[in-house]
Amino acid sequence: MTAGEKTIVDPPSPVELTSSAHGATVLASRYELIGLLGSGGMGTVYRARDRELEEVVALKVLKKEIAQIPGMLERFRREVKLARKVTHTNVARTFDIGEADGDRFLTMEYVEGEPLSVQAARERPTIPRLVTIARAILSGLAASHEAGVVHGDLKPENVICAKTGRIVITDFGIARALAVDPDAAHTATGVVVGTPMYMSPEQVEGLDDLDGRTDLYSLGAMLYRLLTATPPWSGTSFVAIAAARLLREPPDPRALVPNLPDDVRHFILRCMARDRAERWPNAREALEALGGAHDMLKLQVEHAPETISENGAPKNVAVLPVIVQGPADDAYLAAGLTDDLIDVLSAVPTLRVRPRSAVAGFARDDRDPREAGRALGVDVVVEGSLRRIGDAVRITLRLLTVEDGFQLWAKRFDGGPSKLLEIGDVAGTEIAAVLASQKVAAREPPTDATALDLYLRGRFIFRRAYFDVAQAVALFRTAHEHAPRDGRIASALALALMRQYHLEALPPSVLERARTLAQEALIREPKLSDAHVALGLAHLAENELRATGVSLKRALELDSASSEARMWIGSLLVECGRPDDGIAQLRVARGSDDAYVSIDVTMARAYALLGDWETCDSLLDALTIDRADPVYMWLHRGRYAMWRNDPALATALLERLQHIPLAEMPRLRVRALLEVARDRAIGPSAREIIESDFRNVQVPRRRAFNAQLRMEIHCTAGMHEAARADYRVLEDAAFIDLTWLDRSPLLVPLRASPEHEALRRTTAARAARFTDVYDEMVTGVRSKSA
Repeated sequence: MTAGEKTIVDPPSPVELTSSAHGATVLASRYELIGLLGSGGMGTVYRARDRELEEVVALKVLKKEIAQIPGMLERFRREVKLARKVTHTNVARTFDIGEADGDRFLTMEYVEGEPLSVQAARERPTIPRLVTIARAILSGLAASHEAGVVHGDLKPENVICAKTGRIVITDFGIARALAVDPDAAHTATGVVVGTPMYMSPEQVEGLDDLDGRTDLYSLGAMLYRLLTATPPWSGTSFVAIAAARLLREPPDPRALVPNLPDDVRHFILRCMARDRAERWPNAREALEALGGAHDMLKLQVEHAPETISENGAPKNVAVLPVIVQGPADDAYLAAGLTDDLIDVLSAVPTLRVRPRSAVAGFARDDRDPREAGRALGVDVVVEGSLRRIGDAVRITLRLLTVEDGFQLWAKRFDGGPSKLLEIGDVAGTEIAAVLASQKVAAREPPTDATALDLYLRGRFIFRRAYFDVAQAVALFRTAHEHAPRDGRIASALALALMRQYHLEALPPSVLERARTLAQEALIREPKLSDAHVALGLAHLAENELRATGVSLKRALELDSASSEARMWIGSLLVECGRPDDGIAQLRVARGSDDAYVSIDVTMARAYALLGDWETCDSLLDALTIDRADPVYMWLHRGRYAMWRNDPALATALLERLQHIPLAEMPRLRVRALLEVARDRAIGPSAREIIESDFRNVQVPRRRAFNAQLRMEIHCTAGMHEAARADYRVLEDAAFIDLTWLDRSPLLVPLRASPEHEALRRTTAARAARFTDVYDEMVTGVRSKSA
């Protein structure tokens, strides 16, 4: 079992930064674990250094529930003896089986390359390439079967495409060892021999006389999957998938690939025959039959889609919150390091990194990292601690496997707080080198210690207090003054300014400042996701909806975990007549980072427009005072009380409002809305809002929002003619909230008016400029995974 050679990235030379490495796990005083190659149903595979022979091997540690099956070790020894007889170029050599502190493991030949599943996920194989792969696999199977060795778990993850072009089958002997004993196929521990998608019917039935034809079936299922991008058998459970192949004939691949040559179609279907007597009698004859069609290698057959959805076995990673060992005031440093590690590792395509919101609940110093990893469903966890020592910080990080508890990497860093992001980048690149065949480019860290400290404090506040953004802006601004050429700081300031601009209706100079910051940052560092979000919001402020979509799309391409980009995409979809799509994007954003309060506020509004008041109320109720600005929470409650036409609800909310800590002016505004909802009339406070507070605003989106609120107050009081006057304001503000026009219950009496119909037409056209970009983005994603 192998995977791509890990390239250890040389970290940048840190100034006033020292680090010390701790040794990785060594098994049997001989095998030093130096990387994680993958994990599966039977065990975890590591890249290891054989200290005695000074060579790299693949080492598979068997799951304890498998290794502890009575007689299992002896059966493995027997199968390894058989497997060692096979010396074919298309078969990875099996070396030995060993034991260390209760862990049983096998050592195998390490081949520099990547699993077929990973290669095919990147670029779907052509038919000539598929035939080449099949011939190589059949050559290896023929040699193995003639030596008396059946694989029993053939699948794309167990076929390695070496950098030299060699195709290599791995993991011989493991599945067969389980199947030697008829009772071992389905044990009390739940072990099942084989992988459901590729298992032969006789494996499903639990027969104990498996022969080489079971591998031919698996090969046929593999080729079907690689060719069509669809599994031959599907279902929601193992039972459903297994039953399908027992009850039905194999599916015809030509149904999905109409121009598939006859010889290839016939070969796949014969390999997948339900009755093994109808398959090729052995791998040698199958190879000869496929060799007869060798001229197909010259064919250039076009078929779609271009890539397949099977992604091999990406490694699932969780970065647990770094624990502060010292004053609580250093929490922002620990949070900054945790965030940075997540960002660095999320940039590696073969890693699936759990989002911040998923790991937030494990910020306890008494946690068990392996238990946390099991709860999070990951293969490995990164954990660490941070402690001040005088003017310096000491950071200790380590990488552990969840299944075995082995330490793959660990390091201690000592340096000033200004080196925090540098530490995060160095640690992230080294962890990526251990886990994946990826070279992660280290980012240029801020060189000014004061700038870094201000940036980390600002980011900590920015992510956790959406509406109270002024403090974050001040911190980012001062940090930028100290480090004016730092792209990350400039992007953070631009994004914070755009949030403040939209929230507080600031003058156009703020918009221009944010745009300039973002553009200058992208000139220096074109892949800054936050800078693209800031540019998108600048386009939005000027009603350039297609440019908004393009910038947000680019931000998400650069950082799929960007909550800010996805939140704005979801919010705009809700407005642009696509509330269901918007909610879906918002839920993904919330899963990445539930600190963004506006995600919940926007989802609540979407559900209110859909008439789902139960979900709307639950989202708003979850916004406790310590999570959100109560002014915005209660302004929404006031609006929705008008929408619901429920005076009793408005009365109850007025009573609750007395106990909410609000400043005098915001309290008067919220109270005015609730009184309108209760009395169905406009009182003095509401009239003052209509006549003064909501008129003198230049920012188009704020001007449009204020016009909406005026219309809602007028409609609640039955003053529909007065409400119609604001249709012109909405048109002048380049309004895009199509969902509100179509679904707000207060607008029912106005929807037949010519003003409403005219505004709806122009609003739909404007909204389409954004949704067209979103549809292009979704189509592109689907074409890559179809």
